[in-house]
Amino acid sequence: MLCLVVDDFGLHTGVNDAAQRLTELGRVHAVGALVGAPAFVAGGAVLRRIDAEGLDVGLHLDLTERPLLRRSSRPLSQIVIEAYTRQLDRRLLRLEICAQLDAFEAALGHGPAFVDGHQHVHQLPGVREALVTELKQRYGARLPWLRCTQRVGPGAKPWLISALGGASARKLADKNGFGRNRRLLGVHNFRCGAAKYAQLLTNWLSAGRDGDLLMCHPALGSQLHDPLAAARAVEYSVLTGQLFLRMLQARGISLWPMSQILERLGG
Repeated sequence: MLCLVVDDFGLHTGVNDAAQRLTELGRVHAVGALVGAPAFVAGGAVLRRIDAEGLDVGLHLDLTERPLLRRSSRPLSQIVIEAYTRQLDRRLLRLEICAQLDAFEAALGHGPAFVDGHQHVHQLPGVREALVTELKQRYGARLPWLRCTQRVGPGAKPWLISALGGASARKLADKNGFGRNRRLLGVHNFRCGAAKYAQLLTNWLSAGRDGDLLMCHPALGSQLHDPLAAARAVEYSVLTGQLFLRMLQARGISLWPMSQILERLGG
C-alpha cells in the first residue's frame, strides 16, 4: 500500500488542474497545498471536493517562496544556515506557521490531514519543533500525519534531503504521537523525459514497501514562469497513462490515502 501525493497545489492553475484530474482517475490520494501561492484561493473548490471524497488534503508549509508574512521569505540556503546555527527568528517562525494553518482552516473548514514542507523545510532544526508544538496545541488527539524523508536507494539528492533533519524529525514525530509515512519515493532532478521518468517510477515502485509515500509535481498546460514546467508536464503524462497502471498491477501495489494506510498498519 503506497500513497501518491501531489505537491505545490495552488502554485498555478496547471498544478491545480493536474491534481484534480489525477484524483478523479484514482491515481493520487493526497494533495499538499501552498496557501500563499497565487492559485490557492481559486483552487479552494477543488480542494474541498478532494477532501469530501476522503482523500488527504494537507499543508505544504512554505518558508522560501510564497510564505504569508513578507519577512518570512528567504532562500532555502539561508534558512538551512539559520536553522543549523540556531539563528532562526522563532517568533516570526511561529507566526508564519500559525498564519498558514489559519489560511488552510479558512479554506477547508478544518485542519490539515498532513503537513510537510516545500523544499522539505518542515524537518529542519527549529522548524520541526515549532511545527510539532503548534500542531499538538491546535489538533490534540486528532493529529495530522507528517512527511518522513527517509531515502530509498542511492543518489546524492535523496541522501541530502534525508540528511537535512530527516532522522531527527522522525524521532520527534514518533515521540509526540504523530503518524508518518515510512520512506519517501519520487526524488529526482526534474531533468528527464517521459521514458526516463517512467524508468524512475519503475525503480521506485519496485523498491516500495507498505506505508511509503511517492511524491510527484505534475501540471497541465504551459506555464512560462514555472522553471519546472517541462518536468511537471512529463510527470503528468506518465502518471495519467496506462503504463503507470500496469506498473502498479504488476507489483501488486494499491494506492490509498496515507491516513488510511496508517490506520491499516496500526501506525
